[in-house]
Amino acid sequence: MENSQADVPSEKAGTGVHSYRNKIKKRKKKFIANAKGFGKTGNFGRGTRLEGDEWSYFINIMDAIRLGFESLDEKVSMANNVFEQTVDKEIHISSNQIACTILEHLMPYVDADTLERFHKSFSENFRPICSDKFSSHILEKLIEVSFLRAVGRLQSDDDAASESKSKKPRTDTVPNEKDYNLTETFSDTHRQNCSEFVIKSSKFLLNNLEDFVWDRYACHIIRTSLLSLAGVFVFKTKDFVASNQHQQRHHTTADKETPLKVPNDWYEIIKEYAERLQAWPQFVDFPYDELSSGLLQHLCLALHHSDKTTLKHLGKKILNDSFIIEAEHNTEDVKDDKDDAKDDIPVDAQVKSSLPKVFTTEPSIRLLETLLVSAGPKLLTQIYVKLFSSRLIELSDMRSANFAVQKLLDNIKVKEDFETIFDEIAPNIENLLRTHTGVVHSLAQACLRLSAKQGPFVQSLQAALHCTTPKEKSDRFAILTMKLKPYEVDAGEKSTFVHLHGSLILQAVLNFNKPIKLVQSLLDSPAIELAELFCSPRGSHIVDAFLRSKFVGEKSREKFLKHMDGHYLDMAIAKHGSRAVEALFQVAGDNQKTRIVKELAEKVNQLNGSPTGRLLNYKFRVDTYRLSPAQWKASFNKESKVEKLFKDIVDK
Repeated sequence: MENSQADVPSEKAGTGVHSYRNKIKKRKKKFIANAKGFGKTGNFGRGTRLEGDEWSYFINIMDAIRLGFESLDEKVSMANNVFEQTVDKEIHISSNQIACTILEHLMPYVDADTLERFHKSFSENFRPICSDKFSSHILEKLIEVSFLRAVGRLQSDDDAASESKSKKPRTDTVPNEKDYNLTETFSDTHRQNCSEFVIKSSKFLLNNLEDFVWDRYACHIIRTSLLSLAGVFVFKTKDFVASNQHQQRHHTTADKETPLKVPNDWYEIIKEYAERLQAWPQFVDFPYDELSSGLLQHLCLALHHSDKTTLKHLGKKILNDSFIIEAEHNTEDVKDDKDDAKDDIPVDAQVKSSLPKVFTTEPSIRLLETLLVSAGPKLLTQIYVKLFSSRLIELSDMRSANFAVQKLLDNIKVKEDFETIFDEIAPNIENLLRTHTGVVHSLAQACLRLSAKQGPFVQSLQAALHCTTPKEKSDRFAILTMKLKPYEVDAGEKSTFVHLHGSLILQAVLNFNKPIKLVQSLLDSPAIELAELFCSPRGSHIVDAFLRSKFVGEKSREKFLKHMDGHYLDMAIAKHGSRAVEALFQVAGDNQKTRIVKELAEKVNQLNGSPTGRLLNYKFRVDTYRLSPAQWKASFNKESKVEKLFKDIVDK
């Protein structure tokens, strides 16, 4: 499992994002260019060898896919045409690098007969396919598509409603593979065949677990099978696919919160996996190997949705048998030997020597993070007591382990446990603001979620930013939080940089029960400086939090609206600042709306000089105001009455 949060972003984070996107685009182009180049030399991709005409065909298909599809019918037609080329040679073609990539992308859109043809062919050759570098990916996708089609009917209690939904006219928008396979009309026989294939493949993998756990490709098939049995689907995107409005969907993570309904007997297979693995003598070492750790992570997620009791037993065994044992180097003799050469040991290595073995390797830390996300309240408390208690400051300072602390804070459910955790971490907030700010953000979110330690958090944050007293410093509290810079550091700078975690922390505190210190600080901050900060992507969301918080009073909102007078134009012509202006306009009273529009109307040429300004001109009817303020006011009053009327009808 990948970490959901990154460490401290730099001031050039924005340029870093663009650089990353450019690298992705270049990689897509390079992939196809390399494939064509190798083809000219007679090298038709890795894996099995294709004939020259087959190679050219798949290269052309790859180009067509990269350009995207205008309609669903177009994509379905291409998928079926491509898969017709695989008749009687399904495995041979699936084992070629280029063909595998294309088949994996198009398989979700093939018809029932084609999918069942692959069921039959792959079922007769499970063992060699599971270990093949390329066809193993096709088997993974085959399991995923079969799972979606098998459970499509189970997602609605009313089959008629489900059929009606699937028979709606197709639009120009191509649905993603999950939506297509869940809602498309398939016969009951095909759905049953898909269900049988999921069960058959899962049981084959289970029966050969001893061989496949240590096989890189087969292990990934097991992981996919476990998530499918639990009703969890993970979206994946191929590198060569174009990111355009017709083709790309930005789904990259499992839908953990809303797993699909699956047959109850599928849950029994997951339970059997857990029981079989726990009986192995090597189980104690599983968390410390990349492959077996990844398998346990997926097993924990699957059990989280299917069998909480089995998850509790599995989690306890991992905790007691693997996690809390001492690291091999954590002996008195080793400690004595290292004392003399301590200056030569990396900081993390020195810290690790006093911690349980789980914190010594990346695979085990990733498994711990997954267990923290999926564990119930009792197991979570046990993990906290045995692994984190009295070690939180050390772990928060570690580059590798601070994410585990964040996951603990994000998922802790017992209020008393959190209060103990807070008391241990709070004195170290100032240091964390220099190293791992994500921990401070998770601490703020936990204070908000559990409604605990909110006042002490604000006090600790003020102390860490050196802005408790006098008033000159306390007035800077909100801006210093946005930047996550102490008062002395910010005093000598004129930067408009907004820290990602600083923005998120500020948004969380604004939703505390008593955010008065932060609200007053915003009202006392220079409006020109706030306007510059609100024009950044991260700063603009602070306005949303301020306006939506139920603990920020109406009078404070009115004061804030007046406070920003004279700076609405500067924000309106900025891409992200215009969002803030629109949000403020929506909650403003009639008089304040008039002041905002009047300010924009006075420099309408400058307003129309930017795309966002022209959009606000249209939405706020600035040109109408310039012609007749009375007519503008009358039109807005009429619109407000209509909105209120419809709101009353909807509420009833």
